[in-house]
Amino acid sequence: MPVSRLGVRSKVALGVVVSLFLLAGRAAAQNSAIWVGPSSGDFNTASNWLCSEGGQTIGACVPGAGYDVTAANVSLTISSNVGVSSILGNNALVVDSNTAVTTTGVLGVQFTGGVIELLQGSLINGQVETSFLSMDGATINGAVMVNHATLTNSTTGNLSIGEYLTTTNSVMGSASNLEITSAGSMTGSSIGGMLTIQGGTLTVDSSTFNATSALITSGSLTLQNGSTWSESGPAFFMGLAPGQSTLDVTGLGTTMTLHGTDLELGEVGNAQATVENTASLSTDKDILVGLGVGPFVTQSELDVKTGGTLSADGITVLGGSGNGSTGVLTVDGAGSSVTATGEMLVTGGGVVSATDQASLTVNTLTIQTGSVTIDDSTLTVNADTPPALVASQGTGSLTLQNGATGTMAGQLVVGGSAGSNGTVTIDDSELQAEGGVVIGYGGTGTLTVQNGASLKTGDDGTGLSAVIGLQNTGNGTVNVQGGSWQAGGSVEIGSDGTGTLNVSQAGTVQSEDATIGKDAGSSGSVNVAGVGSQWSVSGDVTVGSFGSGSLAISGGGTVTDVNATIGDKAGSSGSVNVIGVGSSWQNSGILNVGGDGAAGLTVDAGTVTAGGAAIGSNFAPVQVDVTNHGALSVLGDLSVGGATGTTVTVENGGTLDSGNHATIGGSGGETTVTVTGANSAWTLHGDAEMTIDDKGSLFVNNGGTVTANTITVDTGGSLNGQGGTVIGSVVNAGGTVTPGDAVGTMTINGDYTQTSGSLLLEIDGADQFDQLIVSGMANFTGGSIDVLFGNGFVPTDGEDFDLIMASLGLNVSNIDFNVAGLPDGLNFNDTFTANGLELSFMGTQSGGGGNNGGGGTPTPEAGSVVTLSLGVAALLLLRKKRALA
Repeated sequence: MPVSRLGVRSKVALGVVVSLFLLAGRAAAQNSAIWVGPSSGDFNTASNWLCSEGGQTIGACVPGAGYDVTAANVSLTISSNVGVSSILGNNALVVDSNTAVTTTGVLGVQFTGGVIELLQGSLINGQVETSFLSMDGATINGAVMVNHATLTNSTTGNLSIGEYLTTTNSVMGSASNLEITSAGSMTGSSIGGMLTIQGGTLTVDSSTFNATSALITSGSLTLQNGSTWSESGPAFFMGLAPGQSTLDVTGLGTTMTLHGTDLELGEVGNAQATVENTASLSTDKDILVGLGVGPFVTQSELDVKTGGTLSADGITVLGGSGNGSTGVLTVDGAGSSVTATGEMLVTGGGVVSATDQASLTVNTLTIQTGSVTIDDSTLTVNADTPPALVASQGTGSLTLQNGATGTMAGQLVVGGSAGSNGTVTIDDSELQAEGGVVIGYGGTGTLTVQNGASLKTGDDGTGLSAVIGLQNTGNGTVNVQGGSWQAGGSVEIGSDGTGTLNVSQAGTVQSEDATIGKDAGSSGSVNVAGVGSQWSVSGDVTVGSFGSGSLAISGGGTVTDVNATIGDKAGSSGSVNVIGVGSSWQNSGILNVGGDGAAGLTVDAGTVTAGGAAIGSNFAPVQVDVTNHGALSVLGDLSVGGATGTTVTVENGGTLDSGNHATIGGSGGETTVTVTGANSAWTLHGDAEMTIDDKGSLFVNNGGTVTANTITVDTGGSLNGQGGTVIGSVVNAGGTVTPGDAVGTMTINGDYTQTSGSLLLEIDGADQFDQLIVSGMANFTGGSIDVLFGNGFVPTDGEDFDLIMASLGLNVSNIDFNVAGLPDGLNFNDTFTANGLELSFMGTQSGGGGNNGGGGTPTPEAGSVVTLSLGVAALLLLRKKRALA
């Protein structure tokens, strides 16, 4: 809002002016009486006067109504009633008690440079002009022009004062003109007209002043003890000249009411206005504090305290448009209040504070550059539009502290235009914004809720409760540190700009749906840290919608929601890190790690739960790590794999739990799940089954464990169990099962069934060979068993290798047995027993063998059929496939 009337307004100087035509008339004197007697006398004694007519002396006389009385260089006392044209002098005039003086000429009574004293009951009918006027129970029916006036129990017409006025129980004209240059007072009196204070003081005590204009260039005005001030002029100016101007409105029943009048403080000089002790000041126009025009550096302050009340249409508090001036508005104490029925504008470094149970009520609030502090007090913003603005253009702040409360009917916007920097701090206080909040609209915005404070935000009418980082130039941060934020709608963190939400020190946030990194090019991040810190979303969370999003949960923090997606749209990226014991992310619905964007999930000593989960993206890589005893638990189905690469690693004691069916691969992209390390486990509970589909690979290594009712390896899938354990049955229906690179031992605590596909076993040395250990039955009804020698190892005569051990029996029928990687002519026996497979060597066969570099004769068991078929090329192809998996 532009600041109006910042220029210094001119005023009409007060003074006594004697018109030239009056002087000419006096020179032409119709009739005149010249005082020739002592310093006091009787108008009715003719010997005391010389009279003239037409310029000719006619002798002793008694002046009448047609005469001008001239008393030059002498004092005059009038003790009896008299009527004349005028009384002129330059010394002193006393009108005795109960004496009436009536002048009929335009000059009236003039004792320029002299003193006029009216005693009890005296009366002057006509104009009075003098330097000093004293009245006690007297009346002047006419205009009065005087430098100094002391009135007691008296009445005058319009009074013009050039220096000071002291009145008690007196009444002065409604069109008076006071210019106060020294100390003066009004007690129990009334007056109207113009007031100018230039270096003087005026105390209005139990009195009434109906002003047409008021100006304090310097000096002070005090209204007290039930005085009333009413003004209808264009403005009440304070500080129109260098120096200090002061206004004090104080006391029960004391009121200053401005009708169509602005109150302006501090244009050229310093200004301070105070409303206190249950007094009130109001205007239906504007109050401007801290104007500081041009080169003038001013300090201006408006204080409302001890039950005082202030109201205006608009209130502007500014710091002289950046020239170093200061403007301050304070409201302090229970019952003290400031109300703006229009806009409160804080700009140019203005400062507003409400303290000690005071109240500040405005229709709209705009903080461009400056600060507003609500300390143990109340802030109310009544309008739902436009929004309350903090740092709409420059650097601004709003602080609520020490039990303060704030209510906004509309939206709160912090950091408006590009380059602005806004801060809102809620400390041990409450703020409610019915229209929601925008933090970092186009500039930088920070909102902090701390020390048990509370923030409640409604929505903007579309269901959106908060936006952090709205425009592409916007950068917003919300810190909830030991406080709470209840958002009555959805939140966007990084809408088109950069947004950050930090929840710490047992802070809590509740919201509807949440989007982190909404639009392309945006960046959003959420950090929930510390025991008791919690973000509860009663809807869905998207981490990386079209933009970049991240969610970090650490130190025992908790996030809960329904459904969640990491990396939603093509071109987006999302990451979630759940780090530390007690840290948890709880999804009651479906967790999608990768929609069409890139996604990463790390569970490091924390826990993540979901009703169901899908891991994998159509257009970008996806990485999931569960480590350091972290846990990822899926109550329902779990699918792993997308159109691009997907990697899941469970390590260092991490656990992955799922309740229903689980699928690895099958979506077109290479998919790898690794469970490695002691106490690392993937557990499918109950009758849950796992399918390893095309381009899907499961590695169970180095003490890792996978538990399922059945694991089915379909065509294109692979199961690698190097040093790991599978608890449950394994069905190879066209894929590859291998204990891994030699030395690898794969333990299946269940049955192994192969209807097609390959069991790949590697031998790299006398003590370096794979083993498949099956606690149940091993049934081979199709596919192949492929043995690959590597690392340049050639077995010697008498060496044997126990490759398969099945505790409950081995059944083999209609399979291919392939050996590759041996030199030509090496003899071996593959022996299928009731419980396993042994491969043994017997030296070199004369005449050599085929391209496979060796041969042997299988020994079928009863009820088994073994078909031996050596195929080096096919086996090498299997080797290549496994290496790429």
